[in-house]
Amino acid sequence: MGRRRSVPYFLPAPVSSGHALSVLLAGFLVEGATEAYQFVQRTTLGLGWPEYYTTLATTILGFYLMFLGLREWRIFHPRPVRRRAVPWRLIQLFSAAGVSIGSWVGLHSAWLRRKYLIPWMIGVATATVVLVVATVMVDRGDALPRKRGWPVLSLTLWGGGTAATAVLIVGEGGLTGGSTPIWLAAPVGGIVVLAFGQFFFGLQREARPFGSPLGRALGWAGFGWSLGVATIAGYVVGERAVLLLTEFFSNWGALIASVAPIVVAMSPLFVSYALMVGAFLPQLTDSAGRGLVSPETAGPALP
Repeated sequence: MGRRRSVPYFLPAPVSSGHALSVLLAGFLVEGATEAYQFVQRTTLGLGWPEYYTTLATTILGFYLMFLGLREWRIFHPRPVRRRAVPWRLIQLFSAAGVSIGSWVGLHSAWLRRKYLIPWMIGVATATVVLVVATVMVDRGDALPRKRGWPVLSLTLWGGGTAATAVLIVGEGGLTGGSTPIWLAAPVGGIVVLAFGQFFFGLQREARPFGSPLGRALGWAGFGWSLGVATIAGYVVGERAVLLLTEFFSNWGALIASVAPIVVAMSPLFVSYALMVGAFLPQLTDSAGRGLVSPETAGPALP
């Protein structure tokens, strides 16, 4: 009984298309503000407990609001029927949240590193693998069931990200660490670009059919900016690929410090979230004006 009563609070019934957009935009704003704070504090990321708990809470809240908003939005704007039973988009969102939150918790919690370092490492590694798998499956599932084909978008993002990371490595005069060969660092960077690109491409695609030309342009700009940030983050991850793998098996305490540059590299994503707000915002007024409501909530007005 307790679980059934708590479900409506965490998964409320859909209200309207405008309400879905409001919740989704709130998620963009919360997560964007968190990323912006991390960017401003990139040289002196605070380790104080109030700062740590506040940042962790806003990250969780941002992803939770995005999940609720997208869930409700899909009810009023369903896609054509696909042969896909597994909710890969939601798995992608939750696994991305797991990697982000898990990395931030491990970076700032000495108690976690001391007591639960092994489970934390296994959890973050598992979430990363699930994120990559879900990202590929989202692209495959979004294709209309004409015939089986290659996941073109995923392959393009991974191939382009690999090439861009390699160009960045060469342009920077090689990898500073020297322990990761370019043939390994570049594909690892491509995986990071794949994960970021697929997520933000999916967001701009949700806004595209209903937005104005300006909104569509902002959605594409947010997607493009995320690719640039992902390339930088991919370079940072690829540069430390061997180091991270070595520390995973030999020195887990040092591994926490090695994650900090990755968190900093991802912080410019606040620009992409701001652009996504602009892409979805015009639809909020339009949806409210049309007064779309869910069949689940249709009926006599509640007092």
